[in-house]
Amino acid sequence: MEQKYKCPECGGVLSQNGNIVFLVENETKNRALLQLSTRLGEYGPKNKLPFRFDVGDKFSFYCPLCQTSLDCDTHSDLVKVEMEDESDHKYEVCFSRVAGEESTYRIYGKKVEAYGEDAGKYTHVFKDLELDK
Repeated sequence: MEQKYKCPECGGVLSQNGNIVFLVENETKNRALLQLSTRLGEYGPKNKLPFRFDVGDKFSFYCPLCQTSLDCDTHSDLVKVEMEDESDHKYEVCFSRVAGEESTYRIYGKKVEAYGEDAGKYTHVFKDLELDK
């Protein structure tokens, strides 16, 4: 059984067959579906977007089911979804909305696990949690 990712607003499942699907919008308001890997620490889009973007561009992420913004309340450059693992443990997962940035955080209770070579950029927003690298 693979990890299951869900929208924190509607509870809809966003993942299937190792991919998690988002509706993304670039800074010029172009929208497209984006597929990312469900594996924490694995980066890069799994599909080609119909518009050009550069490293450093910021995307807005939305649930493709209910269209709700997936903004993380701890930092404006992070996106948040819910995750359930194979043992039905529930986590909050935050990751960077900035193209080319490799930073992901899995939060469970008072612990946070950081993934990606850019993870140090946002660890300060989780200062009240125990960091597990």
